[in-house]
Amino acid sequence: MSRTMADALIRNLKLLNAKERDHLMRFAYLGEDADYASASTFLSAHCNSLLREHALDMGLSASARCVFAGMDYHLDWLFAALWTAKTSTAWMPQGEHPAPVPMAPHEGVEGVDPLYTDFRPVTGSQEDVDLLVVYDDGEKLAMLFIEAKGIAEFNEVQLARKLIRLDRILDASGVKAAEERSVEFRLILASPKRPRFSCCFTEMMERFEGDTGKPDRLAMRNALEIHRGGIGMGMHYLRLSGFPQGTYAVKRMRDKGAGGAAPATATSPYTHWELKVRA
Repeated sequence: MSRTMADALIRNLKLLNAKERDHLMRFAYLGEDADYASASTFLSAHCNSLLREHALDMGLSASARCVFAGMDYHLDWLFAALWTAKTSTAWMPQGEHPAPVPMAPHEGVEGVDPLYTDFRPVTGSQEDVDLLVVYDDGEKLAMLFIEAKGIAEFNEVQLARKLIRLDRILDASGVKAAEERSVEFRLILASPKRPRFSCCFTEMMERFEGDTGKPDRLAMRNALEIHRGGIGMGMHYLRLSGFPQGTYAVKRMRDKGAGGAAPATATSPYTHWELKVRA
C-alpha cells in the first residue's frame, strides 16, 4: 500500500466515524479533546501494548504505532473508507464527492432471512465491529477487528456472519488483492474466558456441516466456503482480565397466581422485579 493510500485510508476512517459513544469514551477515559483529524492517542497504554503485539506478529516492524481506533465502527463505513482510499485516493473533504457507486443486488434465497444471505459490502444496516484498531509502521498497516463478549458466549451465527461480511468487504474494496502484503487483517475475540470456538473459516464451516435440512444454515455454510480477504485464518484471543465476576441482572416477574387466581401466562403483565446473579 502506497504511503498516499495509507494516509487516505486513515483519514477516511476518521471522516466516517460518527459514533458519539466512541468520541465520548476517548474524552472520558483518555482525556482526549484534541482536534480529531490530528489526534494521536486512541488507546490506553495497557490496551495498546497488548494489541501492538498482534501487529508485530502480523509482520509490522518495531516502529509500529496505533494511528486509529474506533468503537462500534459500522461495516458500511469500513468498506467506504477502504474503497475510497483505493479508488479515489486524492479525494479530500473539501473537494468534489465521489460519484455514486452502484450496489450489487441482493441474491437471496426464497424463505431464508437475509441475515443468512446478505453479505454485501454495503447493506444500509448498523452492523458493526466492536473495536477497529489500525497500526502503521510506515511501510505496512495492520487492521485489527475486535469482537467482545462478557457474560454471554459468542454466537456462532453472529460470528460467522461477521467473518463473511468482513471477508467480502476486504475483497470488494480491492485493497487486499492489489497491494500484496502491505496491509494485513485479523479478527480477534475478546472475553474474560477463552471462547469455546474460534473465528476461523474452516472451523466455522464444520459447525454448519450436517445442516442440509436447514436452508438458512446451509446458505451460511455455502457463504463460508468463499474467503478471499485474508481474514479468519486462525484463532486470535484477547483476554478481558478486568471484567467483573458475579454481576447481577434485573429480572421482571409475572404474578404466578395466589389464592386461587389463575397462573400467569406469557401475555400476563409483569408485576414484580428481582435481582439475579448472571450465569
